Amino acid sequence: MRKGVFTLSRRAALTSALGAPALASCAHGASQAESYSAFKCTEFIRRAPALDRAAFLDIWLSERAPLLEQLPGLTGLVFNLVDHARSPPTRFDAAIEYSFVSEAAYHSAMNSAPPEITAPLIDKAASFMQPDVMALYTREAAIRQQTPGLQTPRAKRIGLVGRLPQTPQDTFFS
Repeated sequence: MRKGVFTLSRRAALTSALGAPALASCAHGASQAESYSAFKCTEFIRRAPALDRAAFLDIWLSERAPLLEQLPGLTGLVFNLVDHARSPPTRFDAAIEYSFVSEAAYHSAMNSAPPEITAPLIDKAASFMQPDVMALYTREAAIRQQTPGLQTPRAKRIGLVGRLPQTPQDTFFS
């Protein structure tokens, strides 16, 4: 892919990233963690150069989120706008979280979303964001769920944790 040019597969078109080169399948094989966790795709994106922070958020809320909410099997959709003044240096402007009950539900949504969802996302991708997306595929092991109906603003801290080489994947959450 040439820098700044969006070339999209049908599957890549379904996330806000629209063209993330790494929409690859996660490692297969059930683990203990799968029995109590959601499958999540988190994308780190940069806004298009012509957009300021307010316009970026407005386009997400008014155009992109309403389309993505229609994905079959989607159980959660969160747009995290990066507060650059309070965060370590990063090139990303937002982290978008897509939650599904399972990896199978995620793959089904990516492979079967109708053109009414994908076409507008593809057509306006370059005016919303830059093509250098980083995607992480995770299993959520929630310790305390968010309070339903909470309307006040809240802070969120995202930490990336690595597994020690000597810790087997199937016992990582034990």
